[in-house]
Amino acid sequence: MKDYTTDNPVFSDKIPIVERADLVNYENKTKAEKQLLQNDLVLKARMDKYLGGDDNTEGPEFAEGIQSEDVIGAINEVFQLGSEKKKQLVENLTALGITASTDETWEMLLGKILNLINTSSDTVTAETLLSGYTAHNAAGAKITGTLADKTGTADHSAEASIDGTNKRIKLKVPATGKYGVGNYLYAAYTTIANLIGLTAAKLVKGNTILGITGNNNNMDTSGADAGAGDILAGKKAGVKGSLVTGTLADKTGTADYNAEASIDATNKRIKLKVPATAKYSVGNYLYTAYTTIANLIGLTAAKLVKGNTILGITGNNNNMDTSGADAAAGDILSGKKAGVKGSLITGTMPNKGAWTGTVAAASKITIPAGYHNGNGYAQCTDKGYNQGVTDADNRVNTNSANYKGGYNAGVSAADGRVNADSANYKGGYNAGVSATKKGTAGAGDVLSGKTFTNSSSVGASGTMANKGSTTQDAVATQDDTYTYLTVPAAGYYNTASKLRTKNSNLQQKLYVPNPFWLCVTGSGNFGNGTAVGGVSGIWLDLTNVKKLNFSDISVSGSPSTHAVTIRPKNEGHYGNVEEAVCSAVLNDGSIAELDVSNLTGVYYLVLAASARPSSGYKTYKISAKCTVS
Repeated sequence: MKDYTTDNPVFSDKIPIVERADLVNYENKTKAEKQLLQNDLVLKARMDKYLGGDDNTEGPEFAEGIQSEDVIGAINEVFQLGSEKKKQLVENLTALGITASTDETWEMLLGKILNLINTSSDTVTAETLLSGYTAHNAAGAKITGTLADKTGTADHSAEASIDGTNKRIKLKVPATGKYGVGNYLYAAYTTIANLIGLTAAKLVKGNTILGITGNNNNMDTSGADAGAGDILAGKKAGVKGSLVTGTLADKTGTADYNAEASIDATNKRIKLKVPATAKYSVGNYLYTAYTTIANLIGLTAAKLVKGNTILGITGNNNNMDTSGADAAAGDILSGKKAGVKGSLITGTMPNKGAWTGTVAAASKITIPAGYHNGNGYAQCTDKGYNQGVTDADNRVNTNSANYKGGYNAGVSAADGRVNADSANYKGGYNAGVSATKKGTAGAGDVLSGKTFTNSSSVGASGTMANKGSTTQDAVATQDDTYTYLTVPAAGYYNTASKLRTKNSNLQQKLYVPNPFWLCVTGSGNFGNGTAVGGVSGIWLDLTNVKKLNFSDISVSGSPSTHAVTIRPKNEGHYGNVEEAVCSAVLNDGSIAELDVSNLTGVYYLVLAASARPSSGYKTYKISAKCTVS
């Protein structure tokens, strides 16, 4: 029998209800019959109390809230009151999300209420409910939780212990309470170290674990494989548990060691053989004598141009490259010979040596063609022209009593220039050279090592730097059209001068990185012999590009066409095959190149393939790496 007094304290004033399950066996049947009898007696007593009976001489005692004074009125009033209460109950159940209707019986509504508030199977207690929260226990009593909330503190100090059976360290929860996934239990380094018996003496020196730094020099040398010859002589090392004394010689104390030399013709180099197994350092050198190297490479005096010395051998060969010589017979002294462009030429230039001649006043003399050694001269035969020129300074002495005027009249001793204001000026070879025609060049305008005369100096030395026939490093800049090289220093440059810059300072004008890859693939059933083609391409600006080099070429699947072509730009698309500017076949494992030095502007680089296998399902693939130069 269902005892609502136990299951639902709210209905403790209700009588037990006998259910169908109570009639299953004899024992239950007997209990049920007794309960039914008891129920009847209770109902009869209540009816007598409220409705009156044969032994009740008093009038009926109605429940609180009943206004009627007779039974019929009371029944009607109770009926009306019950209808209103049922409506309120249905509304409350509906508000709780429970389907209910006033057409249902009180027993049906009662079952829904009992199921709603049944706490008989609840196991919550104050100790299992979080502190500050309330709930009802199995008896329906309201309880307030006492379980501590530990989630607010991230870390909690815990007692640590060793679980030898499962080989683990355990941390004991410090206090009963609620913990979350953000909480940690911790134990100090020292606690863990003490638990596992970790000490400085047990750690290899220099290693630190749990705040303890090792001081033990022992180590596991089972993996060591050094032999005595691998260890420097006099030094010891542990190898597989044994102490090994090294025998490797130390050659670092001597800087140079004589070594055997040989020719490595394959790699085009001279090799010096290490003379002995030992320790060498970057301060050591291996050497071999000049004569050894000379013998190895076959260097002799007869192979060296005379006057040149290499590896202690001075050349005695008069042969030389005369391809750059440009002298003719008339440029070579008569009777002398010289090599010009591989031929021996005999000179025809007359040798005039210290040639001398005389010249009369107001006349001139023709100097004969040929070689003059600098000791010759032309002498004036008319007295007076050179009078006043002293032997001491070879300059005009205008104060000479014998001065009669002549070729150098007006040239003062002070600067050797025309003095047009001289009272004795009579005209001559320098007559008419005025001060307004003097030179205006400065020292920086004249090449270093050369002299000049200007308005303030005679025989002044130039300071202009000579950059002729030299190569100078220059800064390079670019815009969309040109590359500019900035002259690094002022000075004289000739056509043999060069300005240069590192290759890294120049940029190819390309739309893609350098290098880049091209690849084309295709597949299909080509049993009918029909070719299926594929192309893969990329736009390139070929301005200033000389060559396109293709390497790492891979061809698979037997395509009958495997080529790369340069095609002109045609309304945003590549042109037809017939319009290709140039092309190259790409063979598997080979290399290829395209010369595009005569092309300027944007072109389309196309990798093309087509296949005509005889039968079956086939795939093809072509790939190549392209480098721009």
